[in-house]
Amino acid sequence: MGYKVVNDRPVFQLLDGDVSVWIDQEEIYMKAVDRRSRDPVELTPKEARELAAVLLEMADRTDD
Repeated sequence: MGYKVVNDRPVFQLLDGDVSVWIDQEEIYMKAVDRRSRDPVELTPKEARELAAVLLEMADRTDD
């Protein structure tokens, strides 16, 4: 869990990359799919809180 650099930009990832969140051109992008089964991802409460904190931080950085 945490940030990785993908295509020269920081990308927050959970669940080995099944959930990815990044900023591009002042917009927040999120991809969430279990890459093995193509099912929706399931987050634990701890993972959901971590994702929420990252989204709030990204929103603060891109706030207009």
